[in-house]
Amino acid sequence: MNRNSLLITGVLSLLLSLAWAQSEVDWDSLSSQQQQALSGARDRWSTLQPQQQQRLAEGAQRWLDMDDVQRNQARGRFQRWQGLDTEQRQQLRQRFQQYKSLPPEEQERVRRNFKQFRDLPPEQRQQLRRRWQDLDSEQRERLRNMTPEQRERMRNTTPQQRERMRNMTPEQRERLRNATPEQRQQMQQQRQQRRPNGGGGGQRRQGN
Repeated sequence: MNRNSLLITGVLSLLLSLAWAQSEVDWDSLSSQQQQALSGARDRWSTLQPQQQQRLAEGAQRWLDMDDVQRNQARGRFQRWQGLDTEQRQQLRQRFQQYKSLPPEEQERVRRNFKQFRDLPPEQRQQLRRRWQDLDSEQRERLRNMTPEQRERMRNTTPQQRERMRNMTPEQRERLRNATPEQRQQMQQQRQQRRPNGGGGGQRRQGN
């Protein structure tokens, strides 16, 4: 059993779908390419649960259908998965289950957002990851529970506005979430008026 076969088998396990099979998958029913990709699991194939066999077979086929770029990306995901501890893996499994329970249109929105993130330059992705890591558990939960409209408003805020939101009390955040566009505009105008020299008044005093 070579290292490459073990790596491929591990990657395939990470790519598995959640479909559950009701009958066993015979090793001899796999194509020769699938058997080669799953060679690391051959000796224990008969001891696997039918659903595990089915998921591995499907994962092997997806692996075979990938191009070199997709396979490199899959290897990278598997290596990152290997670096996670038990609690982190459990959290990822729970999030995937939450994703699968979403309506189709919400799943599509999540996939679209992920694609937008993936297409960002590496520097911007790293910046977003650091920003996420700086949030506490309560802030992360609020972000997960945002509506699409709230997320769109969040994306359009400036760093200064995001900093003010982080410093808000829970009551202030609730009022902001429930405010209409007109009310948010009024709140912004009030903040500007409270600033030192607001409205250019300080400059007029200097001219006297």
